[in-house]
Amino acid sequence: MITILIADDEELIRKGLISILTKAIKTDVTYLEAENGLEALKICREQYPEIIVSDIRMPFCSGLKFIEKVKGFGYSPTFIIISGYSEFEYAKQAIKCGVKEYVLKPIQKKQFVRLIKSCIDEIMKKKAAMHDEFVNTRTNVKTIKAIRKKLLIDLLNCNDEKKIHDINNIETYEFSLDRGFSLCCVIQYKIDKGNLDYIDLAIINIIEEILGRENLLRNATIETYSNGQIVLVFEECNQETMLNSIVSAISKAFHLIEIYLKIDVFAGIGDIQFGSNRLYKSFCHACEAANCKLYQLGNSIQRYAKESSAEDDSLHFETTLLSPDDLDPVEIIHLFDPIIRRTPSIQSVNAVEKSYRNLMETVREQFGKYGAGADQDLPEPTPFCNYWSFIQMKHGMESYLTQVRALINKSSSDGPNNKLIQCMIQYIRDSAFDDINLNSVASHFSYTPAYISFLFKKQIGVGFNEFVTKTKMEMAKNMLKNTEIPIGEISRLCGYGNSKYFATSFKKSFGMSPSVFRQN
Repeated sequence: MITILIADDEELIRKGLISILTKAIKTDVTYLEAENGLEALKICREQYPEIIVSDIRMPFCSGLKFIEKVKGFGYSPTFIIISGYSEFEYAKQAIKCGVKEYVLKPIQKKQFVRLIKSCIDEIMKKKAAMHDEFVNTRTNVKTIKAIRKKLLIDLLNCNDEKKIHDINNIETYEFSLDRGFSLCCVIQYKIDKGNLDYIDLAIINIIEEILGRENLLRNATIETYSNGQIVLVFEECNQETMLNSIVSAISKAFHLIEIYLKIDVFAGIGDIQFGSNRLYKSFCHACEAANCKLYQLGNSIQRYAKESSAEDDSLHFETTLLSPDDLDPVEIIHLFDPIIRRTPSIQSVNAVEKSYRNLMETVREQFGKYGAGADQDLPEPTPFCNYWSFIQMKHGMESYLTQVRALINKSSSDGPNNKLIQCMIQYIRDSAFDDINLNSVASHFSYTPAYISFLFKKQIGVGFNEFVTKTKMEMAKNMLKNTEIPIGEISRLCGYGNSKYFATSFKKSFGMSPSVFRQN
């Protein structure tokens, strides 16, 4: 769409020019008319025509003054001046003022049409070029923003100093977080189908607004980390007073989020670290602090506090999930109760999270060994950070484990080898107190030892002897933990005639001797 203004005090000339152009030009054009300079100025101020055809002499405002005033509006249309022979010198002055062309009276129809067409073509080309530049600029901005986000996420997830150095050296995108002390804050919030499309942007806008008011936005980088999770990185944060200001600002932002968005929100604030090679630590500590929301203590912000170091007391499932029968959701969830009931602390909830991850990793590893199909058939477990209470976590675990067990059972009913391996596993457990070996199992099931060995490797992923040892060690572990039976007697019950060999096997399996395990 092109807009052309015809300004002339003679109506016959105005109508005649519009008639000529309408017949000759097929481009979508809107024609405007003005009979004097003041009316022409009013139209220019309100509608910004791209082409102005004006008589050099008009009532109330001469052509040159008209051009100067239009330029004062902040835009530059294409000016074409209509002039008589006696005003030739006057027309030359107009050319100096930026007039595109002047047309002598009487107007030559064909020349005038060619002139207007060339002006329209030039304007259309400029518009197309501006559009392309806008699209390219917007695309480049989006691309750079996406790359900067990926670099930040990579940096938060990276604990390799060489990779961190490479990330910080990517100067093309003006990306660097190596300017001294930094601190990470993880903000988590509930998402659902109703707010999924807008919630990230809404929360970021509120946080940026508050950080701007508190003069903290200049040193802050804010990015969406995952669904329901935003990460804030504060640079040059080396004072406790600034940390307190950050906590105060986040608290104010949460107040607005609760009022306007009406969703639960929680922040974990990491510790101050020096250099981007330590940013990973601050991020991990912020995530650990954010997990405290599961305790539902009424607070919405948790600062990371280093607690007394302790051994890893998270649950491990490598030796307990050896067959599909072990995948009992109720029993597995029951194992979590002791660590959930501990006094609320970052260390305690961290043990729960590690246990949760250990469980999901073991289930995925064992899934293929049970002969339950391709790994992509396994449903994705709910990320631990998406849980907002331990009750919700237990429900999620029960649902997930039930799905996995159903897939395994379905696969087991379809494959004879799966049924056979399950029968052999049960037989080994029932006979673990006896002197069981590959030949005795092969004889019991009427298969060759070589085939039994092959089947264990293929279906379970470990050798026959290794599986038997794991089974016996798990039995020994339970007896050491739950009975007062002497260690020597436990060794004998597990089929070990040599107590030293038993102790060596136990330490290899669990990282400590039977006596140390019982003491702990």
